[in-house]
Amino acid sequence: MHSPAAIQLFLFLAGCATTQIAQAVDTAPPIAEFAPDASLSRLKCGAQEITFHAATALDQCRPAGEPVVEQRGDGVEITRRWTGDHETSAQVHEVIVPAADSLRWEIAITGEGAPWSTAIETRLAWPDAPDLQYWTAWSDPEQSNEGWHDPLVLRSLENRTFFYGAPRFDEKKPRAGYCPVEGNTFCMPLVTLVDRGRNLGLTVALSPEDAMLDLELSCTKQGEFVFRRFNHRIAPGKAIRFALDFVCHAADWRGGLDWMTRRYPGYFNPVNPEGFEIAGCGAYSTYEGELDVAKLQRMGFRVNWKASYDFPYMGMFVPPVADEEAYPRFEQPKRPQTSIREMAAYSEKMRASGFHVLNYFNVTEFGSNIQGPDAARKDVAPADAWKNANDFLHTQIADGALYDD
Repeated sequence: MHSPAAIQLFLFLAGCATTQIAQAVDTAPPIAEFAPDASLSRLKCGAQEITFHAATALDQCRPAGEPVVEQRGDGVEITRRWTGDHETSAQVHEVIVPAADSLRWEIAITGEGAPWSTAIETRLAWPDAPDLQYWTAWSDPEQSNEGWHDPLVLRSLENRTFFYGAPRFDEKKPRAGYCPVEGNTFCMPLVTLVDRGRNLGLTVALSPEDAMLDLELSCTKQGEFVFRRFNHRIAPGKAIRFALDFVCHAADWRGGLDWMTRRYPGYFNPVNPEGFEIAGCGAYSTYEGELDVAKLQRMGFRVNWKASYDFPYMGMFVPPVADEEAYPRFEQPKRPQTSIREMAAYSEKMRASGFHVLNYFNVTEFGSNIQGPDAARKDVAPADAWKNANDFLHTQIADGALYDD
């Protein structure tokens, strides 16, 4: 399963009866204890106490002096100064307090001097869980691009790095045409850690309300987890703010996801209630043959994003022809032609089976084999210009093209 379908899958699962699973343990907010360096050292989840380490850090920086720690009701405030090379520094202010059913951790970072940037990290470890397993909303838990691996089961620890939606931008390797169909992405900013022996799960959920410019989640065989936030401008006068929650639940990945959907319903529930009709597993397929409808319905399948071959070229999605007139498909030698009527019949067949179809209509991408205005045929009839992308671009919509330097 790849990322475009992953978000639909987890929206579907969010509607499952997960509340009973989450409430298999006491859902009171975790109670935190802190080490002398002001990092989190222990958590009390209901009747259970665990050794759990968590801390905020600025990559390639070091704490300057001792942290200032103040009580704030049942929580604490921590203020710490960090310094790096090249005279970079920042104040990191953290507030960690119990919420209704979680431990809330809020972070504010204010730079000193000239603006700069570094990875802003949330470091996690559960050292007294000898058989620790974990889960996140990954595109593929084995980071494989071959075959399918069940994303809905807990996994043992491995050295892995997952990218939130896509790898972060790198000037040396810009990946201009990157498409999130690889096995190394995740689509929700959370990680669930599970100790089956104690029937205890702990989810660390980053707020989807944060500005997530670039985010990574890494895991090691030794049980160390790190969220890294990149490309934020650390400067005086305006704090960078983040929030995350620690949530206790039973030893099941659904407990954390259940909490996430209840805490941030606007990120999961469509404003238009008809959106629930397509909530479920998705596919990106050109297949138009017979379907095992009952099996797909049991799998939660709901929508096929019709892969990009039902048009002559990108941008000419519905050619100006009669409904029954055949026209060439884009690069599909096995079925080189289709028609508007065939496309409609496919959609009607899918709807009759209880499924939906998403068709292409891009407004910012056009053409194939574009050569330039000199190669456009000047004598082509306007009604026939659509048959060649270069002709249509330069004779019909030339003023819509955007050029770089």
